[in-house]
Amino acid sequence: MKKTNKFLLKFTLVLSAFMCQADPMILQPNLGSLAEEFPNLSYSTVTMIITVSALFLGIAALASGKIAQKVGKKRLLIIGSVLFGCGGCLTSVMPSFALIILCRVIEGLGAGFVITVSMTLIPELFPSEKESNQILGMNAVATALWGTFIGTAAGYLGVISWKCANFLYLIGFIILVFQLLVIPSDNRNVSEDADTPKGKVTSSAYSVAILAFLFAVVSTIFMTNVAAFIIEAELGNSSQAGITVSVMTIGAFLIGLAFARIFESLKALTPVISYICMAIGVIIPVLMPTYLITCVGAFIFGMGYGTYFPYINAEAIRISSPENADANISLVNGAYYIGMFASSFLMAALASIFHTSSAIFNYKFMGIVFTLFVIYYLFAAVKEKKKA
Repeated sequence: MKKTNKFLLKFTLVLSAFMCQADPMILQPNLGSLAEEFPNLSYSTVTMIITVSALFLGIAALASGKIAQKVGKKRLLIIGSVLFGCGGCLTSVMPSFALIILCRVIEGLGAGFVITVSMTLIPELFPSEKESNQILGMNAVATALWGTFIGTAAGYLGVISWKCANFLYLIGFIILVFQLLVIPSDNRNVSEDADTPKGKVTSSAYSVAILAFLFAVVSTIFMTNVAAFIIEAELGNSSQAGITVSVMTIGAFLIGLAFARIFESLKALTPVISYICMAIGVIIPVLMPTYLITCVGAFIFGMGYGTYFPYINAEAIRISSPENADANISLVNGAYYIGMFASSFLMAALASIFHTSSAIFNYKFMGIVFTLFVIYYLFAAVKEKKKA
């Protein structure tokens, strides 16, 4: 593989993954405005515009391995990109919440195909662990940069109408051009490959998938409550919420630049530091509810999120062999995005149990859970050190 081709392949894989991963950034700043347009719906129901997409993204991720065997990875990437772009844009013209949800289902399926196939191609095209970790770090950086731009743009467009922000999905069709020109076609006969036995999911992959699921469940509460927290605490409107989301992605961006080195240096302590940052990020805005402190908290949270997200993907790759990589990576990605969907049910359960749907309460809950994860990973790191 020529050097130029390697660069273009890395760029295209990262482009494919991050544009879909940053999808919630378009919607988060305008959830408050969307809730006002549908006053008969609870806020947890409105957040399903994000989480239902995550559910079908997770389903598509779980099915990607088998579908790719039938149609080929490149073809599935292209199909996914078309579904992602069309589903996202059509959300703006739907006259009812039910049809909006249908469009989000289509968008989620497309994003699931694109993200998962992109991730399975990383170890396939770049088998070096160091190089694959660098690509995951690049992906975190790109997602943060794109999220910074798209979150701010969506917030300002949301001042006009939340519907205007959804036309930002048109940019997603750029993915198609690079996929068509750069991603190599499957070398093998697809129909024959479909009949070839593949490696099964390993037991360690199930453990990583559970951790990815739990991480997604709780971290999505932050994503879906940023705008509500700012409005509830009377700190600003959708424009300020968009800026806050962008500040979070800047934190993720800075960490992503050095992820490969961080992972190499910290090893088992990587998730500990990640969850410490996320805990601090949600606790300080509750203790000092000002817009500046909320932005500082979002930045610190972004640093934690930007470390843990590539870490969990790196773990999925690390525990895999070429035979079971597709199955393991599909499982972990599917678990993560199904966790995003399950987040709305957790928020509804919390609202029912504690008789409040307050975003401030949700921030407190996240602080407690993130702290528990810090303790869990500390014990895991000590246990691993004793084994060594």
